[in-house]
Amino acid sequence: MRIGIDKTGRVVLPKAVREQYGLDPGTILEVESSDEVIVLRPIHEEPLVREKDGFLVVSATVDEDLSDAVSRMREERIGGITSVKSKESRQ
Repeated sequence: MRIGIDKTGRVVLPKAVREQYGLDPGTILEVESSDEVIVLRPIHEEPLVREKDGFLVVSATVDEDLSDAVSRMREERIGGITSVKSKESRQ
């Protein structure tokens, strides 16, 4: 399979390749190169919050303090609940 590079340096991966490897918009790819070989490797990051044995578990990233991660998730949940309640009250 051959693909081209556009004038701004972008490469478009065919839909079949994106689907095969689960590449969605926003997926981060790691680029490795040696000699005349270029390797693109998808980085599938673990979700920040997941359920384990019936409990929600928070996985903070290296750049993020656990208390900051919990605070951010709490704000996102409160924002989501508030927007749902405001939609319900309009109906």
